[in-house]
Amino acid sequence: MIKIRNLEKQYKQFNDFKIECNELDITKGEIVGIYGSVASGKTLFSKIVSGVHKKYDGLIELGMVNLSGVHRKLLSYVPSSNILYNDLTVNDHIKFLRSEFNVNKTEVTAKINWYDQFYKINSKLNRKIHTFTSGELQYIKIFLSLLHSPSILIIDELFTGLGSDDIIVFKKLFQEISEREVTILFTSSHLEYTKSLTEKIFQITNGIVEN
Repeated sequence: MIKIRNLEKQYKQFNDFKIECNELDITKGEIVGIYGSVASGKTLFSKIVSGVHKKYDGLIELGMVNLSGVHRKLLSYVPSSNILYNDLTVNDHIKFLRSEFNVNKTEVTAKINWYDQFYKINSKLNRKIHTFTSGELQYIKIFLSLLHSPSILIIDELFTGLGSDDIIVFKKLFQEISEREVTILFTSSHLEYTKSLTEKIFQITNGIVEN
């Protein structure tokens, strides 16, 4: 589902820091972690693979289609920073995404009820984004990223604001998403948490992604 070959991208604005990945293959429904220390290049790598950062050398294919030609509904990217509108409610964001991706109301209701087993989102639909903790916000961001039923989910710094109890929840959540043949690629600086969610882990060191 994700194929990378001879990827290189240099960032002049970051003292010529370079992201490199010679080979990476992720199959449909697979859960893969990218582990690295702070400032190792995890966020830059995730932004390249998700199409946020363009103009790179090498090959990136998602679902056998070159990244530049991938339909935006195929992919969902959850950045480490909060890109939601602080003064809008969860429901406001749902309404916007429903319209943006043409998701019917019945499907949205079904997703809310399904996600409620992992995080009690039903009771939080009318809360404004600025009222959530960083951990709560991570649950909200991931729910919204799943609203349009993407085939590939990319999450940068998955464990932001989360603790050991949340890992148990995310393990079950990811298993269910994977069973629906959604491919999950996430980055993290927490190795033990990463190991608890997947056995397939790549390491990124000074911008270089390796097995």
